[in-house]
Amino acid sequence: MNYLRLLILIATVTIFVGCKKGFDYTSTTQPAVDNKEEEEEQIGEDLTQLMYKSIDGEWELIEWRGERLTEDTYLHISFDSREQRFEMRDNLGSMYEQVKSGNFNISRDEQDRYILWGDYNNGVGDWNDDYILTFDQERMTWQRLESEEMMVFDKLTI
Repeated sequence: MNYLRLLILIATVTIFVGCKKGFDYTSTTQPAVDNKEEEEEQIGEDLTQLMYKSIDGEWELIEWRGERLTEDTYLHISFDSREQRFEMRDNLGSMYEQVKSGNFNISRDEQDRYILWGDYNNGVGDWNDDYILTFDQERMTWQRLESEEMMVFDKLTI
């Protein structure tokens, strides 16, 4: 009889100690995360870091304003995501090569789009536009934030 009382006491203590506050024992699903907003923010930060890794390297502009670039026109841009720096070489609008460099950033807006923006080192200031940044395998697309105008880049393998 004493063993039976001891077993009942142990079972009762186990039940009370094992109960988690806030857990719905009638449900088969796990409780909701305490701070869903914090979890979403962490996921957003992780995805932003993935965008930085994706942009890293050398890119060639292949399409601008809906048309392919001509053979004698080029724009190459190299991104160093660790330093958040870029260097751009192009002959758009000139017969001579122009070299520009500066800093770039990627941020996430309220609509969960990734926005690319930057500034130049030569005192010119910020880029003229901010761009919605998307990737599709070895292709990168910039869409002007204020219009539908797009630039399409292919990743260069060196």
